[in-house]
Amino acid sequence: MSRAIAWAVLIILSKQFLNLNLKMDKEKKYYYLKLNPPRATFPQDISPDEAKIMAEHSAYWKVLLEKRICLVYGPVFDPKGFFGIGIIAIDNEEQLSSIINNDPAGKLGKYEFYPMRAIFPS
Repeated sequence: MSRAIAWAVLIILSKQFLNLNLKMDKEKKYYYLKLNPPRATFPQDISPDEAKIMAEHSAYWKVLLEKRICLVYGPVFDPKGFFGIGIIAIDNEEQLSSIINNDPAGKLGKYEFYPMRAIFPS
């Protein structure tokens, strides 16, 4: 991940937590998820079927956000290639597998995920 993207994610997270008055939960495990697109030209050449799946994907992540499982998610407009990210707070690795396996966009792209240390405002 480039430094610019990492800093952008941290800034967004800080703003989210300041707005939501959330505190760090030391019992949670935090992960950075990256959804890689099915091809380099995606989403410029998205098909109607893929657009439907991506709408379902967005609705799926919105529910995770509302449940405070997802802290922030969205597309990244990297000049080298478009991809999506999500930062999640979970109780265990089974929950991580469930989130990835139940995402409709898993039919299109491939997930990468990395544990992370989440740092929040005091």
